[in-house]
Amino acid sequence: MKKAFTLIEMLIVVGIIAVLMSIVLVNIRGATDSANATKCMNNMRNLFVAMDAIGMDSGSYPLAGPCIRKAALEGKAIKNTYEPWVSRDHSEKMVPCYGTGNDDEDRYAITNGSGGVFWKALAGNKSAYNCPMFAKYHFDRRKRMPLFSYALNAVKFQSDVTAMADSFVGVGIVVYNSLERADRAVMFAELPIYPQSCKYDPLARPETCDATLKPDVGNPKWKGSKEAIGFVHQDKRKRYYGHVVFVDGHIEKFMQPPASSSLKEDKLTAHICSGDDVAYDERGYRLVANAVGDED
Repeated sequence: MKKAFTLIEMLIVVGIIAVLMSIVLVNIRGATDSANATKCMNNMRNLFVAMDAIGMDSGSYPLAGPCIRKAALEGKAIKNTYEPWVSRDHSEKMVPCYGTGNDDEDRYAITNGSGGVFWKALAGNKSAYNCPMFAKYHFDRRKRMPLFSYALNAVKFQSDVTAMADSFVGVGIVVYNSLERADRAVMFAELPIYPQSCKYDPLARPETCDATLKPDVGNPKWKGSKEAIGFVHQDKRKRYYGHVVFVDGHIEKFMQPPASSSLKEDKLTAHICSGDDVAYDERGYRLVANAVGDED
């Protein structure tokens, strides 16, 4: 006669199965997070290659924002001479990362960046504009894919500058290979999403969802702008981090500063966009030039 399982034995078996399933699910999620981070890095490499190809071909990079030319005497703005890497809509309005909701306007903004040159340099690869983690978050919130999830560093790739009618060429235009310390000059960074990355919510604050990264670095036009790079990925220790690609093509991983750090997300962004060297430990970030303590 076969002995039946007791209730306790059944509960033990169920408990063991539940533990094993949780381990499997955690590993699957970890593998997915890692795959998404790798895909994001590949996207940033593609963005770099496109920028680099344009630089080699034309001698200058696309800008983070429009370069507006003004007449020498009248001071009147003339049609944009140089388009940013992601264009505006037909009415010259900025298109946020989550799009306008109008497919024609959204396609125009992507395909007309820098006069369409950037789109062609990317071989029409629309997926290269978006990190999978960022895309999933926005799709879940707005039920449509975002246009882009990366921003060009306006500190180095100057934008929104004006020039005299007869001498605008070269003013505000970043010349290929002219940036000092290409290994410390940020090209592209990830945009933040909430709640995974600090407190900068692009759904609530459109200025943090721009294709132009404008951290507060002392420029009067950007004063009070608290933009930050995005920390959208998670490592095995549940710490968030984000990627930044530099002008020399290498990609670095920046950890989100801990709550106790005096160098917060916006200040960290301002430093790395300016080309300052920073170091990270469990206490947070500090400028390498500082012997002791964190930089404000």
